[in-house]
Amino acid sequence: MLCCGKYTEDDGWYRSLILESYLANRKVEVLYVDYGNIESLPITRIKELKPQFAALPQQAIPCCLYGVSPSAPSWTDQAIEEFQNAIIEKELVIKVVSHSESQRYSVSLMETVGEEEYSVNKLLVQKGFAVSDGNHPGVSVEADFRDYQPPPVEVDNYFDIEVTHVENLDQFWCHLVASSDQMEALMSNLQEYYDANPPKGTDLNLFSKGSPCCARFSDDEMWYRAKILEKMSNNRFKVRFVDYGNCEIVASKR
Repeated sequence: MLCCGKYTEDDGWYRSLILESYLANRKVEVLYVDYGNIESLPITRIKELKPQFAALPQQAIPCCLYGVSPSAPSWTDQAIEEFQNAIIEKELVIKVVSHSESQRYSVSLMETVGEEEYSVNKLLVQKGFAVSDGNHPGVSVEADFRDYQPPPVEVDNYFDIEVTHVENLDQFWCHLVASSDQMEALMSNLQEYYDANPPKGTDLNLFSKGSPCCARFSDDEMWYRAKILEKMSNNRFKVRFVDYGNCEIVASKR
């Protein structure tokens, strides 16, 4: 079932997928499909996603950096911070090097300054946070993330992007700049519809792990497309916002 979740940070409605459900406490874990983050929500912050809001492909492109591995056993907090500093509030370009249905988009990430082009992948190697590894395997993407239409991204092509959410260098999400108008229109329509049709006694049995939904994000109280990752105690769900990539725990009323 397609869903919409109300993100706790802004109280906005976002397209979501249910990844896990917890019937005992009326909560679900959802993935916000247009952003990539995950949140646990109470069932009152989850709504069934209407078909007209499901047509737009998920806007969060699940990525990993191509050709690099962590210099430590895993990505350190320092490496993640360096990566975030390299990409925040910058105009970036990705080249999609490889991709399969079960894997994230393996990308080369570049910043263009004037006529000069700088590789973020190489920067992390030069600073000692990563090592070059042409045999670095592709990184699997959550199977449930693929329930929405995939983003319009093809291998060997270049795309202007902005990064929306980072967990580590093997798990980050970005938006296509070219799709910004469609995304803006979707968000406007989601808020208008779900604010006019708030949840009323939502049936927990409608939501299970992997269900697409709409959830309300806590930071801005807006609705976003999401997917339920997990049902938790006290009527809460963990969701990932599929158009952005981030996760959150939300109450069922959201």
